[in-house]
Amino acid sequence: MGNTYDNGSSSVNHGCTFNPLDKLIESYEENKKLYQQLIQAEKDKVALLEKLLDKK
Repeated sequence: MGNTYDNGSSSVNHGCTFNPLDKLIESYEENKKLYQQLIQAEKDKVALLEKLLDKK
């Protein structure tokens, strides 16, 4: 009795069903959108603070 291992396959297919470059681009676009929202929130905050300071 020998110890052998044979999975019956000479090639490996991990079943990747998406393009990694597409996922990278999607991630970049999402980060860009979130950054733009952050910038707008900061602009709104500054405008509100300026408005509050002008009232005094």
